Amino acid sequence: MAAGNAALVGAWLVLARHTLAWLARCLADPGARTNGILLLVAALVLVVQAWPALRLRALVYAEPRARWLPLVLFALCALVLAIEARLWSSNLLAAVAFAAGTHAFLGLYLPRARWRRGWLAVLAVVALLPFGPHLDAFLGFPTRIATAHLVQKVLGAFGVWVQSAEAVVILENGVASIDLPCSGVKGLWVGSVFFLALTWLERRAPGWRWLAAGLAFLTSLVAANFLRVLLLVVIGTVCKQPALADLVHLPLGVFGFVVACGLAVLMVRWLPEQGPASVSATATARPLGLGVLPLITAVLVLATIGARGATRPRAVGLVEPRWPAAWRMTALPLDGKEARLFKHHGARQAGKWRFQVGGSAGTLLVVVADSFRAHHAPEVCLAGAGHAIDGVRREQLDPGRPLRLIDIDRHSASAATWFQSVRTTTDSLMRRTLAELLDGERRWALVSVLFDGPTVLDGPTRALLDELHATVGASLASPDLKGS
Repeated sequence: MAAGNAALVGAWLVLARHTLAWLARCLADPGARTNGILLLVAALVLVVQAWPALRLRALVYAEPRARWLPLVLFALCALVLAIEARLWSSNLLAAVAFAAGTHAFLGLYLPRARWRRGWLAVLAVVALLPFGPHLDAFLGFPTRIATAHLVQKVLGAFGVWVQSAEAVVILENGVASIDLPCSGVKGLWVGSVFFLALTWLERRAPGWRWLAAGLAFLTSLVAANFLRVLLLVVIGTVCKQPALADLVHLPLGVFGFVVACGLAVLMVRWLPEQGPASVSATATARPLGLGVLPLITAVLVLATIGARGATRPRAVGLVEPRWPAAWRMTALPLDGKEARLFKHHGARQAGKWRFQVGGSAGTLLVVVADSFRAHHAPEVCLAGAGHAIDGVRREQLDPGRPLRLIDIDRHSASAATWFQSVRTTTDSLMRRTLAELLDGERRWALVSVLFDGPTVLDGPTRALLDELHATVGASLASPDLKGS
Protein backbone atom coordinates (compact mmCIF):
# COMPACT_ATOMS: atom_id res chain seq x y z
CA MET A 1 0.00 0.00 0.00
CA ALA A 2 2.99 2.33 0.32
CA ALA A 3 3.03 3.01 -3.44
CA GLY A 4 -0.72 3.66 -3.52
CA ASN A 5 -0.50 6.03 -0.56
CA ALA A 6 2.43 7.88 -2.13
CA ALA A 7 0.56 8.21 -5.42
CA LEU A 8 -2.54 9.56 -3.67
CA VAL A 9 -0.49 12.11 -1.69
CA GLY A 10 1.34 13.12 -4.87
CA ALA A 11 -1.91 13.59 -6.78
CA TRP A 12 -3.32 15.74 -3.97
CA LEU A 13 -0.21 17.94 -3.94
CA VAL A 14 -0.32 18.31 -7.73
CA LEU A 15 -3.95 19.38 -7.50
CA ALA A 16 -3.08 21.95 -4.82
CA ARG A 17 0.17 23.19 -6.41
CA HIS A 18 -1.21 26.62 -7.36
CA THR A 19 -2.58 27.09 -3.85
CA LEU A 20 0.72 26.04 -2.25
CA ALA A 21 2.62 28.43 -4.53
CA TRP A 22 0.25 31.27 -3.58
CA LEU A 23 0.68 30.50 0.13
CA ALA A 24 4.47 30.55 -0.26
CA ARG A 25 4.36 33.94 -2.03
CA CYS A 26 1.83 35.35 0.40
CA LEU A 27 3.60 34.28 3.59
CA ALA A 28 6.92 35.56 2.23
CA ASP A 29 5.39 39.02 1.82
CA PRO A 30 6.31 41.41 4.67
CA GLY A 31 2.64 42.29 5.09
CA ALA A 32 1.83 38.67 5.99
CA ARG A 33 4.92 38.04 8.09
CA THR A 34 2.87 37.82 11.30
CA ASN A 35 0.67 35.13 9.73
CA GLY A 36 3.74 33.17 8.66
CA ILE A 37 5.34 33.32 12.12
CA LEU A 38 2.11 32.24 13.82
CA LEU A 39 1.64 29.39 11.33
CA LEU A 40 5.20 28.22 12.04
CA VAL A 41 4.60 28.37 15.81
CA ALA A 42 1.31 26.48 15.40
CA ALA A 43 3.05 23.81 13.31
CA LEU A 44 5.77 23.37 15.95
CA VAL A 45 3.18 23.10 18.73
CA LEU A 46 1.23 20.49 16.78
CA VAL A 47 4.37 18.43 16.10
CA VAL A 48 5.44 18.56 19.75
CA GLN A 49 1.94 17.61 20.92
CA ALA A 50 1.57 14.75 18.42
CA TRP A 51 5.14 13.41 18.34
CA PRO A 52 4.77 10.81 21.15
CA ALA A 53 1.82 9.24 19.35
CA LEU A 54 3.15 9.42 15.78
CA ARG A 55 3.49 6.13 13.94
CA LEU A 56 4.97 7.35 10.65
CA ARG A 57 5.98 3.94 9.35
CA ALA A 58 2.54 2.54 10.19
CA LEU A 59 0.88 5.42 8.35
CA VAL A 60 3.05 4.93 5.24
CA TYR A 61 2.00 1.27 4.95
CA ALA A 62 -1.51 1.67 6.36
CA GLU A 63 -4.56 0.86 4.26
CA PRO A 64 -7.11 3.69 3.97
CA ARG A 65 -10.43 2.91 5.65
CA ALA A 66 -13.88 3.28 4.13
CA ARG A 67 -15.16 6.14 6.31
CA TRP A 68 -17.87 8.06 4.54
CA LEU A 69 -17.49 11.46 6.19
CA PRO A 70 -13.75 11.84 5.41
CA LEU A 71 -14.34 10.44 1.90
CA VAL A 72 -17.13 12.90 1.12
CA LEU A 73 -15.21 15.86 2.56
CA PHE A 74 -12.08 14.90 0.66
CA ALA A 75 -14.00 14.62 -2.61
CA LEU A 76 -15.72 18.00 -2.07
CA CYS A 77 -12.44 19.76 -1.26
CA ALA A 78 -10.78 18.22 -4.32
CA LEU A 79 -13.67 19.44 -6.46
CA VAL A 80 -13.33 22.97 -5.03
CA LEU A 81 -9.61 23.00 -5.80
CA ALA A 82 -10.27 21.82 -9.34
CA ILE A 83 -12.94 24.35 -10.28
CA GLU A 84 -12.28 27.40 -8.08
CA ALA A 85 -10.13 29.03 -10.77
CA ARG A 86 -13.05 28.79 -13.21
CA LEU A 87 -15.97 29.82 -10.99
CA TRP A 88 -14.61 31.95 -8.16
CA SER A 89 -10.86 32.50 -8.54
CA SER A 90 -10.32 32.88 -4.80
CA ASN A 91 -6.94 31.88 -3.40
CA LEU A 92 -8.28 32.02 0.15
CA LEU A 93 -11.15 29.68 -0.70
CA ALA A 94 -8.65 27.27 -2.26
CA ALA A 95 -6.41 27.48 0.83
CA VAL A 96 -9.32 26.66 3.12
CA ALA A 97 -10.27 23.73 0.86
CA PHE A 98 -6.66 22.47 0.91
CA ALA A 99 -6.49 22.58 4.73
CA ALA A 100 -9.86 20.86 5.17
CA GLY A 101 -9.15 18.34 2.40
CA THR A 102 -5.78 17.41 3.85
CA HIS A 103 -7.36 16.66 7.21
CA ALA A 104 -10.20 14.75 5.52
CA PHE A 105 -7.55 12.65 3.74
CA LEU A 106 -5.91 11.89 7.11
CA GLY A 107 -9.32 10.76 8.36
CA LEU A 108 -8.98 7.71 6.11
CA TYR A 109 -6.00 6.56 8.21
CA LEU A 110 -6.21 8.02 11.72
CA PRO A 111 -8.37 6.68 14.55
CA ARG A 112 -11.74 8.41 14.56
CA ALA A 113 -11.29 10.12 17.97
CA ARG A 114 -7.93 11.62 17.06
CA TRP A 115 -9.23 12.74 13.65
CA ARG A 116 -12.16 14.58 15.22
CA ARG A 117 -9.88 16.30 17.69
CA GLY A 118 -7.66 17.43 14.80
CA TRP A 119 -10.36 19.79 13.49
CA LEU A 120 -9.21 22.29 16.11
CA ALA A 121 -5.84 22.39 14.38
CA VAL A 122 -7.55 22.86 10.99
CA LEU A 123 -9.57 25.79 12.33
CA ALA A 124 -6.39 27.32 13.74
CA VAL A 125 -4.61 26.97 10.38
CA VAL A 126 -7.55 28.56 8.57
CA ALA A 127 -7.66 31.42 11.09
CA LEU A 128 -3.95 32.09 10.51
CA LEU A 129 -4.33 32.48 6.74
CA PRO A 130 -3.73 36.07 5.52
CA PHE A 131 -7.34 37.24 5.65
CA GLY A 132 -6.37 40.73 6.89
CA PRO A 133 -6.89 42.81 3.72
CA HIS A 134 -10.16 41.02 2.93
CA LEU A 135 -11.45 41.55 6.47
CA ASP A 136 -10.57 45.24 6.28
CA ALA A 137 -12.23 45.64 2.89
CA PHE A 138 -15.45 43.70 3.53
CA LEU A 139 -15.97 43.98 7.30
CA GLY A 140 -13.77 46.80 8.57
CA PHE A 141 -15.50 49.76 6.99
CA PRO A 142 -19.12 48.56 7.57
CA THR A 143 -18.18 47.80 11.18
CA ARG A 144 -16.78 51.29 11.65
CA ILE A 145 -20.03 52.73 10.28
CA ALA A 146 -22.09 50.56 12.65
CA THR A 147 -19.89 51.61 15.58
CA ALA A 148 -20.31 55.28 14.65
CA HIS A 149 -24.10 54.99 14.50
CA LEU A 150 -24.22 53.13 17.81
CA VAL A 151 -22.04 55.78 19.46
CA GLN A 152 -24.38 58.42 18.06
CA LYS A 153 -27.45 56.74 19.54
CA VAL A 154 -25.89 56.15 22.95
CA LEU A 155 -24.69 59.75 23.27
CA GLY A 156 -28.04 60.99 21.98
CA ALA A 157 -29.80 59.05 24.72
CA PHE A 158 -27.80 61.13 27.23
CA GLY A 159 -28.68 64.40 25.53
CA VAL A 160 -25.42 64.85 23.61
CA TRP A 161 -26.08 65.87 20.00
CA VAL A 162 -24.05 63.83 17.52
CA GLN A 163 -24.24 63.52 13.76
CA SER A 164 -22.87 60.27 12.32
CA ALA A 165 -21.50 60.32 8.78
CA GLU A 166 -19.81 57.19 7.45
CA ALA A 167 -16.72 56.46 9.57
CA VAL A 168 -16.66 59.84 11.36
CA VAL A 169 -18.56 60.99 14.42
CA ILE A 170 -18.99 64.76 14.16
CA LEU A 171 -19.89 66.87 17.17
CA GLU A 172 -20.61 70.59 17.22
CA ASN A 173 -17.03 71.71 17.77
CA GLY A 174 -14.89 68.72 16.89
CA VAL A 175 -14.34 65.57 14.92
CA ALA A 176 -13.57 62.12 16.30
CA SER A 177 -12.34 59.77 13.58
CA ILE A 178 -13.15 56.10 14.06
CA ASP A 179 -10.09 54.81 12.20
CA LEU A 180 -9.15 51.40 10.81
CA PRO A 181 -8.17 49.65 14.07
CA CYS A 182 -11.35 50.94 15.71
CA SER A 183 -13.46 48.57 13.65
CA GLY A 184 -12.40 45.76 16.01
CA VAL A 185 -12.01 43.29 13.13
CA LYS A 186 -8.33 42.66 13.86
CA GLY A 187 -9.16 42.11 17.51
CA LEU A 188 -11.75 39.50 16.54
CA TRP A 189 -9.20 37.74 14.33
CA VAL A 190 -6.50 37.67 17.02
CA GLY A 191 -9.08 36.68 19.63
CA SER A 192 -10.28 33.76 17.48
CA VAL A 193 -6.73 32.45 17.14
CA PHE A 194 -6.22 32.84 20.89
CA PHE A 195 -9.45 30.97 21.70
CA LEU A 196 -8.58 28.05 19.40
CA ALA A 197 -5.04 27.82 20.80
CA LEU A 198 -6.39 27.95 24.34
CA THR A 199 -8.87 25.16 23.61
CA TRP A 200 -6.09 23.00 22.16
CA LEU A 201 -3.62 23.60 24.99
CA GLU A 202 -6.26 23.08 27.70
CA ARG A 203 -7.40 19.90 25.89
CA ARG A 204 -11.08 20.84 26.01
CA ALA A 205 -13.75 19.09 23.97
CA PRO A 206 -15.46 21.09 21.22
CA GLY A 207 -19.25 20.98 21.36
CA TRP A 208 -22.26 23.16 21.97
CA ARG A 209 -20.86 24.53 25.23
CA TRP A 210 -17.56 25.29 23.50
CA LEU A 211 -19.39 27.08 20.68
CA ALA A 212 -21.41 29.11 23.20
CA ALA A 213 -18.22 30.08 25.04
CA GLY A 214 -16.61 31.16 21.76
CA LEU A 215 -19.58 33.33 20.81
CA ALA A 216 -19.59 34.88 24.30
CA PHE A 217 -15.87 35.66 23.96
CA LEU A 218 -16.33 37.32 20.55
CA THR A 219 -19.28 39.30 21.93
CA SER A 220 -17.10 40.55 24.79
CA LEU A 221 -14.46 41.68 22.27
CA VAL A 222 -17.09 43.63 20.30
CA ALA A 223 -18.43 45.21 23.51
CA ALA A 224 -14.91 46.16 24.66
CA ASN A 225 -14.18 47.79 21.31
CA PHE A 226 -17.43 49.76 21.39
CA LEU A 227 -16.73 51.02 24.92
CA ARG A 228 -13.24 52.06 23.82
CA VAL A 229 -14.57 54.09 20.88
CA LEU A 230 -17.29 55.63 23.05
CA LEU A 231 -14.76 56.70 25.69
CA LEU A 232 -12.44 58.14 23.04
CA VAL A 233 -15.27 60.21 21.55
CA VAL A 234 -16.38 61.44 24.97
CA ILE A 235 -12.84 62.33 26.07
CA GLY A 236 -11.69 63.82 22.78
CA THR A 237 -14.76 65.80 21.72
CA VAL A 238 -17.34 66.09 24.50
CA CYS A 239 -14.71 66.84 27.15
CA LYS A 240 -12.49 68.59 24.57
CA GLN A 241 -9.34 66.72 25.58
CA PRO A 242 -7.96 65.36 22.26
CA ALA A 243 -4.43 65.01 23.66
CA LEU A 244 -5.71 62.78 26.46
CA ALA A 245 -7.74 60.75 23.93
CA ASP A 246 -4.59 60.15 21.88
CA LEU A 247 -2.74 59.14 25.05
CA VAL A 248 -5.28 56.51 26.17
CA HIS A 249 -6.19 55.24 22.68
CA LEU A 250 -3.85 52.24 22.71
CA PRO A 251 -4.04 51.42 26.47
CA LEU A 252 -7.84 51.28 26.30
CA GLY A 253 -7.69 48.81 23.45
CA VAL A 254 -5.12 46.60 25.18
CA PHE A 255 -7.03 46.70 28.47
CA GLY A 256 -10.32 45.66 26.84
CA PHE A 257 -8.64 42.84 24.93
CA VAL A 258 -6.85 41.51 28.04
CA VAL A 259 -10.07 41.54 30.09
CA ALA A 260 -11.93 39.65 27.33
CA CYS A 261 -9.11 37.09 27.09
CA GLY A 262 -9.25 36.61 30.87
CA LEU A 263 -12.95 35.82 30.57
CA ALA A 264 -12.11 33.38 27.76
CA VAL A 265 -9.65 31.52 30.01
CA LEU A 266 -12.32 31.13 32.70
CA MET A 267 -14.93 29.94 30.19
CA VAL A 268 -12.58 27.41 28.53
CA ARG A 269 -11.60 25.94 31.91
CA TRP A 270 -15.32 25.54 32.63
CA LEU A 271 -15.65 23.27 29.59
CA PRO A 272 -15.35 19.48 29.92
CA GLU A 273 -11.95 17.97 29.25
CA GLN A 274 -11.38 15.93 26.14
CA GLY A 275 -11.15 12.21 26.59
CA PRO A 276 -7.92 10.46 25.66
CA ALA A 277 -7.72 9.60 21.97
CA SER A 278 -6.83 6.03 21.19
CA VAL A 279 -3.53 5.66 19.36
CA SER A 280 -4.39 2.19 18.18
CA ALA A 281 -4.27 1.61 14.45
CA THR A 282 -7.26 -0.69 14.60
CA ALA A 283 -10.57 0.55 13.27
CA THR A 284 -13.98 -0.92 12.68
CA ALA A 285 -14.30 0.45 9.15
CA ARG A 286 -13.26 -1.97 6.46
CA PRO A 287 -10.02 -1.26 4.54
CA LEU A 288 -10.34 0.19 1.05
CA GLY A 289 -7.43 -1.89 -0.19
CA LEU A 290 -7.39 -1.68 -3.99
CA GLY A 291 -10.30 0.74 -3.67
CA VAL A 292 -7.67 3.45 -3.21
CA LEU A 293 -6.92 3.26 -6.94
CA PRO A 294 -10.20 4.91 -8.00
CA LEU A 295 -9.43 7.65 -5.46
CA ILE A 296 -6.03 8.22 -7.04
CA THR A 297 -7.55 8.26 -10.53
CA ALA A 298 -10.27 10.74 -9.52
CA VAL A 299 -7.82 13.15 -7.89
CA LEU A 300 -5.47 12.95 -10.90
CA VAL A 301 -8.37 13.74 -13.28
CA LEU A 302 -9.35 16.68 -11.10
CA ALA A 303 -5.72 17.84 -11.10
CA THR A 304 -5.80 17.85 -14.92
CA ILE A 305 -9.05 19.83 -14.92
CA GLY A 306 -7.60 22.28 -12.42
CA ALA A 307 -4.46 22.71 -14.52
CA ARG A 308 -6.55 23.56 -17.58
CA GLY A 309 -8.77 25.94 -15.65
CA ALA A 310 -5.94 27.78 -13.90
CA THR A 311 -4.98 31.12 -15.42
CA ARG A 312 -1.58 32.74 -15.27
CA PRO A 313 -1.33 36.41 -14.32
CA ARG A 314 -1.87 38.49 -17.43
CA ALA A 315 0.11 41.55 -18.43
CA VAL A 316 -1.74 44.64 -17.27
CA GLY A 317 -2.60 47.02 -20.11
CA LEU A 318 -2.78 50.80 -19.88
CA VAL A 319 -6.07 52.63 -19.56
CA GLU A 320 -6.28 55.22 -22.34
CA PRO A 321 -9.56 57.11 -22.04
CA ARG A 322 -10.22 60.04 -24.35
CA TRP A 323 -9.64 62.87 -21.92
CA PRO A 324 -11.37 66.22 -22.45
CA ALA A 325 -9.23 68.60 -24.50
CA ALA A 326 -9.04 71.17 -21.69
CA TRP A 327 -7.52 68.70 -19.23
CA ARG A 328 -3.75 68.64 -18.81
CA MET A 329 -2.86 64.99 -18.24
CA THR A 330 0.64 63.56 -17.68
CA ALA A 331 0.97 59.78 -17.53
CA LEU A 332 2.82 58.39 -14.51
CA PRO A 333 4.33 54.89 -14.16
CA LEU A 334 2.85 52.50 -11.63
CA ASP A 335 5.24 51.82 -8.79
CA GLY A 336 6.51 48.28 -8.27
CA LYS A 337 4.03 47.42 -5.52
CA GLU A 338 1.04 48.63 -7.57
CA ALA A 339 2.19 46.79 -10.71
CA ARG A 340 2.69 43.51 -8.82
CA LEU A 341 -0.67 43.83 -7.06
CA PHE A 342 -2.67 44.50 -10.22
CA LYS A 343 -0.84 41.84 -12.25
CA HIS A 344 -1.13 39.19 -9.55
CA HIS A 345 -4.87 39.69 -9.16
CA GLY A 346 -5.65 39.83 -12.86
CA ALA A 347 -6.42 43.50 -13.48
CA ARG A 348 -7.21 44.11 -17.15
CA GLN A 349 -5.99 47.69 -17.34
CA ALA A 350 -4.46 50.23 -14.96
CA GLY A 351 -3.25 53.78 -15.35
CA LYS A 352 -2.04 56.69 -13.26
CA TRP A 353 -1.82 60.35 -14.24
CA ARG A 354 -0.93 63.74 -12.92
CA PHE A 355 -3.80 66.11 -13.78
CA GLN A 356 -4.45 69.84 -13.91
CA VAL A 357 -8.06 70.86 -14.51
CA GLY A 358 -8.87 74.52 -13.90
CA GLY A 359 -7.87 75.26 -10.32
CA SER A 360 -7.71 71.56 -9.29
CA ALA A 361 -4.59 69.44 -9.43
CA GLY A 362 -3.62 66.01 -8.17
CA THR A 363 -3.11 62.36 -9.08
CA LEU A 364 -5.64 60.04 -10.72
CA LEU A 365 -5.64 56.22 -10.62
CA VAL A 366 -8.00 54.07 -12.71
CA VAL A 367 -7.97 50.24 -12.48
CA VAL A 368 -10.22 48.18 -14.76
CA ALA A 369 -10.77 44.55 -13.74
CA ASP A 370 -13.11 41.61 -14.27
CA SER A 371 -12.66 40.37 -10.68
CA PHE A 372 -13.13 42.12 -7.35
CA ARG A 373 -9.79 40.66 -6.24
CA ALA A 374 -7.95 43.31 -8.28
CA HIS A 375 -9.78 46.11 -6.46
CA HIS A 376 -9.50 47.32 -2.89
CA ALA A 377 -11.14 49.68 -0.43
CA PRO A 378 -9.49 53.03 -1.32
CA GLU A 379 -9.35 54.34 2.25
CA VAL A 380 -7.48 51.18 3.31
CA CYS A 381 -5.02 51.68 0.44
CA LEU A 382 -4.49 55.35 1.37
CA ALA A 383 -3.81 54.39 4.98
CA GLY A 384 -1.42 51.67 3.82
CA ALA A 385 0.45 54.24 1.72
CA GLY A 386 1.14 56.26 4.84
CA HIS A 387 -1.66 58.83 4.67
CA ALA A 388 -3.53 59.69 7.86
CA ILE A 389 -7.29 59.30 7.40
CA ASP A 390 -9.01 62.29 9.03
CA GLY A 391 -12.55 61.54 7.90
CA VAL A 392 -14.72 59.81 5.32
CA ARG A 393 -18.01 61.18 4.11
CA ARG A 394 -20.49 59.90 1.55
CA GLU A 395 -21.60 62.31 -1.20
CA GLN A 396 -23.66 62.06 -4.38
CA LEU A 397 -22.78 63.36 -7.83
CA ASP A 398 -26.46 62.87 -8.45
CA PRO A 399 -29.02 60.25 -7.36
CA GLY A 400 -27.61 56.83 -8.16
CA ARG A 401 -23.97 57.98 -8.37
CA PRO A 402 -22.47 57.94 -4.85
CA LEU A 403 -18.83 58.58 -4.05
CA ARG A 404 -16.62 58.95 -0.99
CA LEU A 405 -14.73 62.10 -0.10
CA ILE A 406 -11.80 61.28 2.18
CA ASP A 407 -9.92 63.93 4.17
CA ILE A 408 -6.29 62.98 4.74
CA ASP A 409 -3.09 64.24 6.34
CA ARG A 410 -4.67 66.64 8.85
CA HIS A 411 -7.05 67.99 6.21
CA SER A 412 -4.16 69.16 4.01
CA ALA A 413 -5.27 66.93 1.14
CA SER A 414 -8.32 64.92 0.08
CA ALA A 415 -9.46 62.12 -2.19
CA ALA A 416 -12.60 61.18 -4.10
CA THR A 417 -13.20 57.49 -4.88
CA TRP A 418 -15.85 55.25 -6.40
CA PHE A 419 -16.42 52.05 -8.41
CA GLN A 420 -18.31 52.06 -11.70
CA SER A 421 -19.45 49.60 -14.34
CA VAL A 422 -21.30 50.36 -17.54
CA ARG A 423 -24.63 50.37 -15.66
CA THR A 424 -23.85 50.96 -11.98
CA THR A 425 -21.88 53.29 -9.71
CA THR A 426 -21.19 52.63 -6.03
CA ASP A 427 -18.83 53.83 -3.31
CA SER A 428 -18.75 50.42 -1.59
CA LEU A 429 -16.42 47.53 -2.42
CA MET A 430 -18.98 45.16 -0.92
CA ARG A 431 -21.74 46.42 -3.22
CA ARG A 432 -19.37 46.27 -6.18
CA THR A 433 -18.55 42.63 -5.35
CA LEU A 434 -22.18 41.60 -4.82
CA ALA A 435 -23.16 43.20 -8.14
CA GLU A 436 -20.47 41.13 -9.84
CA LEU A 437 -21.58 37.89 -8.21
CA LEU A 438 -25.36 38.36 -8.26
CA ASP A 439 -26.02 40.61 -11.26
CA GLY A 440 -23.24 39.46 -13.55
CA GLU A 441 -21.59 42.90 -13.85
CA ARG A 442 -18.05 41.66 -14.16
CA ARG A 443 -16.15 44.59 -15.64
CA TRP A 444 -15.63 47.42 -13.18
CA ALA A 445 -13.33 50.41 -12.86
CA LEU A 446 -11.91 51.69 -9.58
CA VAL A 447 -11.51 55.46 -9.79
CA SER A 448 -9.37 57.19 -7.14
CA VAL A 449 -8.66 60.94 -7.33
CA LEU A 450 -6.08 62.30 -4.89
CA PHE A 451 -6.31 66.11 -4.76
CA ASP A 452 -3.32 68.20 -3.73
CA GLY A 453 -5.41 70.12 -1.20
CA PRO A 454 -8.68 69.94 0.70
CA THR A 455 -11.82 69.94 -1.39
CA VAL A 456 -15.59 70.07 -1.14
CA LEU A 457 -18.15 68.94 -3.65
CA ASP A 458 -18.83 72.44 -4.99
CA GLY A 459 -19.60 73.45 -8.57
CA PRO A 460 -16.10 73.15 -10.17
CA THR A 461 -15.20 69.94 -8.28
CA ARG A 462 -18.59 68.39 -9.06
CA ALA A 463 -18.19 69.26 -12.75
CA LEU A 464 -14.67 67.73 -12.81
CA LEU A 465 -15.78 64.49 -11.18
CA ASP A 466 -18.91 64.30 -13.32
CA GLU A 467 -16.83 64.63 -16.49
CA LEU A 468 -14.33 62.07 -15.18
CA HIS A 469 -17.16 59.64 -14.47
CA ALA A 470 -18.52 60.07 -18.00
CA THR A 471 -15.05 59.64 -19.55
CA VAL A 472 -14.34 56.39 -17.66
CA GLY A 473 -17.86 55.14 -18.46
CA ALA A 474 -17.31 55.75 -22.17
CA SER A 475 -14.01 53.86 -21.96
CA LEU A 476 -15.71 50.89 -20.29
CA ALA A 477 -18.38 50.82 -22.98
CA SER A 478 -15.94 51.09 -25.89
CA PRO A 479 -15.97 48.16 -28.33
CA ASP A 480 -12.21 47.58 -27.90
CA LEU A 481 -12.47 47.01 -24.15
CA LYS A 482 -15.78 45.13 -24.29
CA GLY A 483 -14.38 42.67 -26.78
CA SER A 484 -11.06 42.08 -25.08
